[in-house]
Amino acid sequence: MTLLAEKFVGKTDNLGMRVAEALKNLNEPLIENSEIHLLGPFPVFVINTKDFINGKTRSAIKRSGWRGIILTKNQPIALVDFSPPEKDGKFSINVRGRQTAKASMLALRAAEKQIDPRGNYKVRFVTVTGLFITGLWLAGRKFSFIPTRVGSGARPAPRLYDRMDFLRLIKKQLSTAKQSLILKNRKIS
Repeated sequence: MTLLAEKFVGKTDNLGMRVAEALKNLNEPLIENSEIHLLGPFPVFVINTKDFINGKTRSAIKRSGWRGIILTKNQPIALVDFSPPEKDGKFSINVRGRQTAKASMLALRAAEKQIDPRGNYKVRFVTVTGLFITGLWLAGRKFSFIPTRVGSGARPAPRLYDRMDFLRLIKKQLSTAKQSLILKNRKIS
């Protein structure tokens, strides 16, 4: 089994300084003189829920940028999302803290253990719009997904989903979201 990473062709100038500043603003400051490493970045895709559920799976999935995990002493401390590059090759970034980085790292480690050892898989991250579903997408001979977030706050234990499990998860979250909206509308009325 091989996990494949697409080549990142952007610039990461001043990334360490930018991550340190962002973590400080998140009240998760780096220990002084910490050596940090970037794992990835990996491509990120966004799934349009409505199109995906209605069978337009290919057109529902759009590339949205890159995601990397910042490590210090082999421990995940931050997740960095890189927007699509500007003309000068520079990216704007969004930094999230330890909890998100840890969930992403656990998904990568689970992928190494749980996927079919005979296959090759491209490592990608994916977000399902409007449903708070994010995770690791392993594109290969078989569709595989490991969620890093399900719902507004749940960080499930890493578990490999096949295509049908993934569709059931989306439909379940969609149903939950609709029920929540119905209840909110009743309270407002």
